[in-house]
Amino acid sequence: AQKGSYRRGNIKLFAKMLFSAVAVVIFFMVVREAIGRSTTSYAWYETLFAYLGAPFLNLDSSLQEKLPETTIWGQETFGYLYSFLASQFGIDSLAYNLDLPFRTHNGINTGNVYTMYYQFIYDFGYLGIVPLTLIIALFYSMIYRSFMRRRVQSRYFGIKLIIYAYLFNDILMLTFSNRFYENLLRSDSIRFYFWLFIVCFAIRKGFLVYRDRKKTVRNQKTMKRLLKIYEA
Repeated sequence: AQKGSYRRGNIKLFAKMLFSAVAVVIFFMVVREAIGRSTTSYAWYETLFAYLGAPFLNLDSSLQEKLPETTIWGQETFGYLYSFLASQFGIDSLAYNLDLPFRTHNGINTGNVYTMYYQFIYDFGYLGIVPLTLIIALFYSMIYRSFMRRRVQSRYFGIKLIIYAYLFNDILMLTFSNRFYENLLRSDSIRFYFWLFIVCFAIRKGFLVYRDRKKTVRNQKTMKRLLKIYEA
């Protein structure tokens, strides 16, 4: 009886996973049409291939060719950081477009979507995969472990949690692109980290939160002003 119930549970789980996969593909197809990313009509299997198989196929195709030599250290991996420095300090040599050529395979447009390994290999060769992937793994695992070591996780709210939540989606998108280093070092993210640090520092020092004898009173006006400054 236990084996039968276990087997039925596995079948239900597999059915849920299959249904979720089909729903995701349909959702991607609808969104792609809605935002105007598709100029031609594709069959459902071609769309599924473009989303799930294209990054790996594009990576494989690029590795079979000779990648251009980089002129700036880590220009593809840290391209958004160089773009930020170019805009802030007017350094024209740092303002360039990432080398992500559009590709087609068997008449199907696979776009310019690559995995995160494309940028790593482009800049640092195959040996660059180890340290750059290790940094990503350490970032997520160490912060997660620090959360789990806290006795009361439900009451924790701090700068680490906000940054972890801000960058959590990027670990899921590494299959498609170099999202972690892109969002970590892009200009709007740097401004976000700066104002987040200012707000959290002010809260910790008691500038935005001060204690009464009976309760804690938050200075909402000051918080709103800081948020308006960040949004501007």
